[in-house]
Amino acid sequence: MAATDLMRRLAARIGGATNLILAARVLQNVNGFLLSVLIVRHFGLDAAGTMAVATIPIVIIALLGTFGLTYTLAQTSLPVPQRNTLGFVSGLFLIPLTLLALVPFAVAVGHSATEMLAIVLLGMAGPFFAHTNITGALQVLKARAAEAILLPIGNLAGLIVGAMTAHSLSVFALVLVLFRTAAMLVAFLRLPLAPLPGPEIFAHLRNSIRYVTADAINIGSDQLTILAASYLMDRKSLGLLGLCRQLLTASDTPGWSQMQAAYPAAVANPEKTFPALKRRMLKTGIGLGAVVSLGAVVLGLWIYHVPRFALFGPLLLTSVPLRYLLVVYDVRLRALGAVRRANTVSLIRCMLGLSIVPAGVWIGGDLGAVLGMILLTAMSVWITGHTRTQGGLSTMIAQHKPAHASGVTR
Repeated sequence: MAATDLMRRLAARIGGATNLILAARVLQNVNGFLLSVLIVRHFGLDAAGTMAVATIPIVIIALLGTFGLTYTLAQTSLPVPQRNTLGFVSGLFLIPLTLLALVPFAVAVGHSATEMLAIVLLGMAGPFFAHTNITGALQVLKARAAEAILLPIGNLAGLIVGAMTAHSLSVFALVLVLFRTAAMLVAFLRLPLAPLPGPEIFAHLRNSIRYVTADAINIGSDQLTILAASYLMDRKSLGLLGLCRQLLTASDTPGWSQMQAAYPAAVANPEKTFPALKRRMLKTGIGLGAVVSLGAVVLGLWIYHVPRFALFGPLLLTSVPLRYLLVVYDVRLRALGAVRRANTVSLIRCMLGLSIVPAGVWIGGDLGAVLGMILLTAMSVWITGHTRTQGGLSTMIAQHKPAHASGVTR
């Protein structure tokens, strides 16, 4: 009861769901930077390269592991306790699936048995972040957004204990797995649950998984470029690129918090919600890009002691305002239910990404990778914005199919 009262007071002090989710995501990103600092300082830049490789399945699992529920929980007519059960069961189901995927991946890309084990253990962060997204959506629906802080607090505790006790990267990763799993259980079990038949659970998952198809293409393309880069770059250069990409994650955090809190309203009234949201997101992206760029200089020169990071990080962050626009365009398609159109434009962006970024690495190494990522973001914004407003490339590709009168392809 004391913990519940504390979170209620926190909610009253901080204010709406957006700020509460943002506070949790900010702490989660602080944890991410703390993780990078601990890895670089305790285990070296080579270990950061191993972390960059492990991030490939982490990001993919964090997305696919939501089964699209972050988009559909606000749309379903199920009572809230049954929605909570749906999220909880999907989370449990994800853990064995993750292990089945991680082991062959680690064997394929690891340079040694020790690195393979580290990749598997680090990769178990995927279910943790998937559960974070699902519970966040459920907490917003239940007006319990203050409890979003539980998962990042558990993550932080794991980082502290791991830093104090671990003598190797694998042991450090194992400590994180244990603490993150405990935090996931606590967060889920604090939500009211109600029975939901198994067939109905799988029916909902089958319906919702289609909402992540476009995201899966986008994320898969992004991670495949890093996988390709891992064969073109040594572990130190790959570690530097991974640290730079982490800056993008930090700068994206406020935007995703706004989108998650606004999504139920966007589904209910998209024409009223999205114009104001687009303006707000663009301003936020410009401000965050500038602030995080200053932080990158501090990290590169005085924390990581990697001067090239202080140059490449701010350069990559020039794309942040464009990334915020891209999020708005992508989420609007899903709010309107335009799944097929979103999938088509994402496939086009995937093909571009697999061409532009590896070519940049081939020509200019880590600097070429950064420039290629900036170019890809700019092209993705143009393509997705054009598709959103005019039918664009997806319409041209599928012009032989009859158009719906509403302009929404389901």
